Amino acid sequence: LSTPKLLLALLCLIFSINVLIYLHSFMYLSPTMPWLHKVNYENSLRYDTYYKSRSNVIRRNLKSSSLHPSLRDTLDLYERLIQSYTPENAELGYLTTKCRDRSEFELINDEECRAWWMAVLAKEEIVDVGISLGFLRSEHKLGAVQVIFKNGMKGWYKPCGLHSEYPENEVIAGVIDFLMGFNRAPPSVMRNITSDYLVSVVKKNSHFYPLDSRYYVLDQIFATCSDNGMLNGAITAWWNGIEDGISLPKTLKYMEQYFPDSTIQEERRKLPNHENAEQIHSHILVYLLNILRVPGKNEFVSYQGNQKYYLGIDLDRTNLLSDIKEIPTFCEGCLIGNQTLANLKKIYHNYDDFSIEIMHTWDVLGGFTLQQKHLDGLYKRLRYIVNCFDTCMAQTSPSSVIIPDEVWNVKNKFTT
Repeated sequence: LSTPKLLLALLCLIFSINVLIYLHSFMYLSPTMPWLHKVNYENSLRYDTYYKSRSNVIRRNLKSSSLHPSLRDTLDLYERLIQSYTPENAELGYLTTKCRDRSEFELINDEECRAWWMAVLAKEEIVDVGISLGFLRSEHKLGAVQVIFKNGMKGWYKPCGLHSEYPENEVIAGVIDFLMGFNRAPPSVMRNITSDYLVSVVKKNSHFYPLDSRYYVLDQIFATCSDNGMLNGAITAWWNGIEDGISLPKTLKYMEQYFPDSTIQEERRKLPNHENAEQIHSHILVYLLNILRVPGKNEFVSYQGNQKYYLGIDLDRTNLLSDIKEIPTFCEGCLIGNQTLANLKKIYHNYDDFSIEIMHTWDVLGGFTLQQKHLDGLYKRLRYIVNCFDTCMAQTSPSSVIIPDEVWNVKNKFTT
């Protein structure tokens, strides 16, 4: 064969291989029609769940709350940034210079940078679409896609949901993490994006459009979850460098299953106390959210230096209403970081102020509010936690229960 014919044959072979790859992707990403119908129906119920009662909720002035005095400033800054998210905005420019190259831990622990990060999620131009999960029932995937911003940062966009996994739950969980002082979950905001815009971004960046599997997923999202082409989803900040992690079991049920010949107290004694405090910090957060899954499931860690931190990622299963029937191991283990307990007690004893703050913050970041029964459900869990550790200290002593700040604290200044 002549050289031109060899080149043509090679090009045809490469093209055929790519077609086979994408056909395999289509097969992998192809959902069953009953699954799409289920997602379509349950996703349509989101309005009644989160937005219908918004106007009926009693709104109280945030300024009357003194629990977090800087919260009003943080939310005001966020709203100023999204109202004028332009290159000409000097305040935006200053914060971009201050915050852009900081680590994720630094961003969430600095309230100005947190406000800036949330504004990026809400308004920064999306220039590409990355990972696309599709709608696989066997893996409970609901069409989430990674979006890439013009400034190089990333977000995880969830425009679809089921009754137990709505996008709004990411915002609910992120606000609980923030206002209760956990600082272990990336922030989330609600954002409207047209499916046409996301398709145009894929088309612009793809060498294989319309055979690109991202286009295939976006087409499914449009058909299943859009309102005349408009997607209303939660966009969660992307946390770089996370790894799968595993901590001690969160409930006694799993403790008996994974450590049948031991107790949570015995296993805790094998770990250094900064590791215990960090695990318990994480366990209490997911208890409040009612996401008590098996060890290793939805557990993620991040390292800063030689320290390991447990993160709250993929929190759309948050449920503030259902009773928690499992007994958490943190209550039996009788160990907790001083800052974790101090933050929770402060909120418990000032819950009316906290209710004002959290309702207002959900409204600002998500455009929705919840009902009093949701606040009552969260309070019930908070009371259980506080009572647990009061009982622990009454039975032993505070010094044997509380891990001091010089050993562990929330803002990443740990010692061994």
